[in-house]
Amino acid sequence: MTGPSDPRSDRLISATLTFLRRTLKVSGAMFYWIDPGLETSNDAIIDMPGDLVDRYRAEMRLFDPLLVSRLVKSGTKVGLLDREASSIAPEDFARYRAFLASYDVVDNIDLLFFADGVAYAGVSLARRSGEPPLPQDAETLEAIRDYLEFTLQTHARLRAMRLKDRLAGEAGLTKREIDVVELICAGASNQDIAELLGLRLQTVKSYVREIFQKMGCDSRVALVARVTRLQLP
Repeated sequence: MTGPSDPRSDRLISATLTFLRRTLKVSGAMFYWIDPGLETSNDAIIDMPGDLVDRYRAEMRLFDPLLVSRLVKSGTKVGLLDREASSIAPEDFARYRAFLASYDVVDNIDLLFFADGVAYAGVSLARRSGEPPLPQDAETLEAIRDYLEFTLQTHARLRAMRLKDRLAGEAGLTKREIDVVELICAGASNQDIAELLGLRLQTVKSYVREIFQKMGCDSRVALVARVTRLQLP
């Protein structure tokens, strides 16, 4: 149910970065997704200097006190560069500071977003010399983070995550059954599903019968309607 890129969701990410850049008066901002293994993938990058992001991933991420896996494991939702410095060796922090300075970045903040206790995304903000200091008080930054976390609940990716959780938790569907439901909702026939998932046609028919029983539906139309209701807040 992730489907193709959703323009409204894309605009939501863009609006999130614009809001942060204007509110905190920084130029560099990046939005990233966090997978279950706590690895990140960039979604949108605005005005990050040079090859900073590529070099960071290739050479410097392990020296970053704001490394996402560190922040998540420590329960940190607002990561301040200097405050988190104690999580790594002093010489590693000095090395990381020098790396940032080579791109004229003098401070960095990360905000992490959670759903049902699971980190799913974050924003990294880079302050350059000449830009106003980033706020360091937790209350202000946590209020901004909480507001953005709430608005991001409408993103297609978050809606899909919630729907999968509900299909598994409320309806008791297995992961493979959820895959079949996704394809049914996309308009796929049983034959289409068999080809796409590499299953025998008879196996797909068995899955569909089991899904109908678990979901209390007697047709594809009824199933799509039930899934649509589950997507509502």
